[in-house]
Amino acid sequence: MMLEPMNLREAIEAMKIVNRYADEIKAETNPRRMVARLLKKINEVRPTDSLALVALMHHCSIEAAAEQLRVLGGRGLVKALVEGFVANAIPDLANAAAVLGIAEKGW
Repeated sequence: MMLEPMNLREAIEAMKIVNRYADEIKAETNPRRMVARLLKKINEVRPTDSLALVALMHHCSIEAAAEQLRVLGGRGLVKALVEGFVANAIPDLANAAAVLGIAEKGW
């Protein structure tokens, strides 16, 4: 079953997170490698951002996301993010953030 796109509140919060790392991942065109690069950068800068993104994109609390990922492990995190970005494309989030003034520039 495909995820539903984020609602406006979730999308705005995700935009804030994604835009912290947009410059680091823009050059990547392969979705899996883009997520891998994003995760690498998140782990270097602010590890809790990956959990927050999963919670936002999967429409659940951070606690529920943490429990699910505790069971699924690292591969589950990557899968959850890939599924989330299928429904909510990173470039679209970055461009919307620029339009809304959350970020200086879009994708």
